[in-house]
Amino acid sequence: MRPTAATPTAATLIALTLAATALTACGNGSGSSPNTLKVSFKQSTDNSIKVMDTYLADMKKEFEKKYPGKKVELVPIKAPDSEYYTKLQQMLRSPRTAPDLVYEDTFLINSDITSGYLKPLDPYLAKWPDWQQFIDTAKNAAKGEDGKTYGVPDGTDTRGLWFDKRVFRQAGLPTTWQPKTWDDILSAARIIKKKVPGVTPPQRLHRQAGG
Repeated sequence: MRPTAATPTAATLIALTLAATALTACGNGSGSSPNTLKVSFKQSTDNSIKVMDTYLADMKKEFEKKYPGKKVELVPIKAPDSEYYTKLQQMLRSPRTAPDLVYEDTFLINSDITSGYLKPLDPYLAKWPDWQQFIDTAKNAAKGEDGKTYGVPDGTDTRGLWFDKRVFRQAGLPTTWQPKTWDDILSAARIIKKKVPGVTPPQRLHRQAGG
């Protein structure tokens, strides 16, 4: 899950990482030129969705205009989530194929740190004024277990918990139900399972954004 945060300008974000010529977010380093920044990202399997492509293309254009002689090489990986992360792991294993920057969910950070794939960004974030705009929750989401920061969050998921008031009435539960813990949720689920035959609580519904 990516935490909510103020989003810096595209060129600034890349400039932060390329401030020192060979600085990379990936621990193994990449096989690209010191003046070229390779950025791997997940490209949608739906050809009509170009949000990330457009965003990074604008970032590339803005950065190269601001820093003559520096280049951004976009490395799209067109695959579903599971295949994307598999391909990314394969790329990160070798300095020849490892990108300088990668897009990945924050839950992968610690495993990639343990594997030696990532480098901390703290020295550069300390010099970046926009980092102070990020809320603590966002900053902490990109931290490793060692307390160092390895990524810059740029968005988040939104998750909701829905319940059917009719089912709650049948189970004798309040229709103004507002759980505060997982135990509250599990307790309600057990009551519903016992008192309302044919209902299977809880159910996880997943729908892709825009789908």
